[in-house]
This record gives sequence, C-alpha cells and structure tokens, in this order.
Amino acid sequence: MNTRSGDADNTGPSIPHVPHPLHPPQGLGTMQTARPLERHRMRMRLLDAVDEDRRDVEVLLTALQQAVAEVHGLGGMVHLPGGGMSGILYLVADSGLPESMTRPWLIIPVRGAAPPSRAARNDTIAWQPDLAPPDPVPGRDPAALWPSRLPADIGHLAVPIPSGGWRRGALSVLFAPGAEPGAAERAFLNEVAAWMSGRLRSSGILNPSSTCCALWRTGQERGRPPPRGTRNGSPPSRIPGTCAPAS
Repeated sequence: MNTRSGDADNTGPSIPHVPHPLHPPQGLGTMQTARPLERHRMRMRLLDAVDEDRRDVEVLLTALQQAVAEVHGLGGMVHLPGGGMSGILYLVADSGLPESMTRPWLIIPVRGAAPPSRAARNDTIAWQPDLAPPDPVPGRDPAALWPSRLPADIGHLAVPIPSGGWRRGALSVLFAPGAEPGAAERAFLNEVAAWMSGRLRSSGILNPSSTCCALWRTGQERGRPPPRGTRNGSPPSRIPGTCAPAS
C-alpha cells in the first residue's frame, strides 16, 4: 500500500478540523484581576442606588451583605460607638451569623484586642487569623458566652468606619480557615465602610447628641442593654447606641 501523504486512501475516520482563533484568548491572570474589579464597581453602584429615605438599619444591612458576599466571607458585623458611653462599641448589624455567635459581640471595648476594637481605635485594618472572644466590659464576659462548637482557625478582619473625628466604628468579616483576604478584598471593605460613613453621618449616627449620651448612660446604669436587630418583624426606630431617628 502506498503510504505517501499525497496518495493515501481516505478510508479511515476523519478528524474534525479545529480552527485556530485569530487572536489568543485573554490571559487567565488578566481575567482574574478584571472580574473582581468589575464586581466591585457593580456592588458599589448597587449601594449608591439605595434610596435616601431608607432606615439606617436597612442601609447597614444592605452594605454589610454586599461586603460579605464580595469577599466570600462567612458572615459579618457592624459596630458603632455607643452614644455617651465613651470607649464602648455596640453591635448594630450582623449578617450570616447565628445568634450564638454574635451574642459575645453585642458590647465590646474600644481598647480591646479584637479586630473591631483595634480598627476603630487605631483607624487601620486589623486582622486576626484565629477568631477569639472580645475583651470583657464591666458586667459582661464574652468568653462565658462563647459557642463551644465553633470551628477552629476562623479569620477575622475589621476595617474602620470613619466619622470625621476620633469616634469611629468598625465593619468586620469572618473568613474560612486559611482564606486570608488579599489587598483587593481589603480595599473593597474599606470602600464599603467609607460608603456607610457617608450615609450615616447625615443622620447623626456617628456623632450622637449630648441628650443621646445622657439617655444611654441612664439606660446602662439601670442594666438595660441597648436594643438591636428587629422587633415584631420591623426595624427599630433607631440604631442601637444612638438616639438619632432612622431616616
């Protein structure tokens, strides 16, 4: 049988021709860097579309949910300074976390070692590779409330929520073991925190009045914790730790 290419019999199975692309596909590294940036911009546009008349609780929850989703977090929290209670941060919003996990974080000291405390106090990003209870406040021991079945090595990142003064809050996100957020994720969380600050300043949330300070000091002396979350399925009329009415 003649096996020369020009004279071979065309009796075997045909091999389909796969055309080569005119241009090589975009590099994987380029695609991976472009897509997150596009998602970041899209999420910030969604936040900018939040109506101005939304309650502060709804504003915080929407921003927190977008933040946790974008950085692939397990859940997140928002702490704000508490009226006249100098040195105290109150948990005012949480997303994706069971109550047993958020209970130790209801009231935390600004001068503590936990990431939200350090972020608010030092105006910087704070990372902790192994989630731990926050420092205690008078009359409250978070370690005693710590859930026993919590997985080990959960990461905790917090970024400051600026207020234009020395009083700051904190946005924090929990991460799966080994999933330390990179520069892009940290920058996005900073951007969301700045957006929160801009929306909340106009309502006075980050700058409580002297009347608000007196009311909350009285409430604390009577042993009443600040309200949080929802009541009867409706958002509260004010953010915990403040006395400014919701928008």
